[in-house]
Amino acid sequence: MKDCERLIREGYTREAAEELCDTAKAVGVKPSRLVAAARRLEREGIALLPSDWLVVKEVLDKGFSLSTVVDYIIKRRRAGLSPSQIIEELPVAANNSVKRSHILGNLLKVLEAPEYFVVEENGVKRSVLQLLRRR
Repeated sequence: MKDCERLIREGYTREAAEELCDTAKAVGVKPSRLVAAARRLEREGIALLPSDWLVVKEVLDKGFSLSTVVDYIIKRRRAGLSPSQIIEELPVAANNSVKRSHILGNLLKVLEAPEYFVVEENGVKRSVLQLLRRR
């Protein structure tokens, strides 16, 4: 409630402050962080509805930070997409990013412990790293 009162002192109407606080609670962030993110988006001409913030929450639940999501939205807006298009593609982009991070994580495991990743080729045992270096 303190955050809502602070928003009112900063010039928000009671209704707007309560809506921001409710949205922040639904998204799972502090109202001050949500306001900062909304202001960054507003500077770029982007206004998200409370339903859009719930889509952002889905992405936050996958481990992304609020600033990363806001940066992505701004980048896509500068690329010419409308806010509704960005919100539509946001969960898909997050899923693709998570998949790529798993691939990268597996590659790092190979690099850190190559002795566990041995392949037999033509009767000769070779590490995956040796095979990659040959190509």
